[in-house]
Amino acid sequence: MSHLVVGPEHFEVVIAEGPDATKLLQGQLTCDVLALGEMGATFGACCNNKGRMLAAFYFVKIHGVFYFCCKRGVGTALVTALKKFLPFYKCHVRFTTPDEGLYALAETAVSTQRTTLALTEQANRLTPTARGWFAPLAGTPARAFYFSAALPKDALSSSTATAVTTWEALELLNGHYPFTSNEVEHFTPQDLHYDKLGYVSFSKGCYTGQEIVARMHYRGKPKKQLYLLSWPAGQAVDKSTVPTLRTSTGYEFTPMLMRPALGMQLLAVAELPIDLASTEVTINDQQGTQVSWRLLTP
Repeated sequence: MSHLVVGPEHFEVVIAEGPDATKLLQGQLTCDVLALGEMGATFGACCNNKGRMLAAFYFVKIHGVFYFCCKRGVGTALVTALKKFLPFYKCHVRFTTPDEGLYALAETAVSTQRTTLALTEQANRLTPTARGWFAPLAGTPARAFYFSAALPKDALSSSTATAVTTWEALELLNGHYPFTSNEVEHFTPQDLHYDKLGYVSFSKGCYTGQEIVARMHYRGKPKKQLYLLSWPAGQAVDKSTVPTLRTSTGYEFTPMLMRPALGMQLLAVAELPIDLASTEVTINDQQGTQVSWRLLTP
């Protein structure tokens, strides 16, 4: 994986704009909209009144306009949630036009665009381009989002299904669970460790679901956490089935998510008892292969 590009067909970009856009979003999003400066970016989520996420996104502000960068289908759930409040605010919420697109880039694809566009930037800070913006992400390897209506076609390779799973594997390695439309209203931000990655502000005012999210943060004692599992590189694993895994203490489980990526390596996510972190245990699959594991954090 040296030149990775995931194309616009895998994303949805929602725009919110208007005199009351900031006020509307401050009361609906987990991130602090008022603290987001011009050309700023952060991760965020939108919850229902039970604190369960309707959407997770990369959130951008440029020229007073807010952009939500979501996986395909998640943006639809977000628009549905926000539209209920639009009659009370001078604000418009819409999808971007078909000729505008969001690209996810990694490794040499990032450096190619930096060179082509003569960009200098820092993580979570936008660089405007002639017809869009470039947003590098924190972590390794080099990753970025690039939103444009005129992407240089000769600078990027085509997006493939393999590119999507590889991108999601990179998200996992950097602590970000790849939230999809199939998981709308299934998880709280804490369930996916989003509270530890800057998706949630615990100092801002009220927002929909805030009471539940804050209570879990200050008083909650989770019994389980998400762990990232990885098989040895080159290990032959049947990627078409979800394996049953066993700890050295006899606890059996199956992963909730698997991503074959990064060469021959297989990654998975599992929800495991929190007390595993305080014990010396090993995890093996059905073939006896020992699987590495750690908390799903950067």
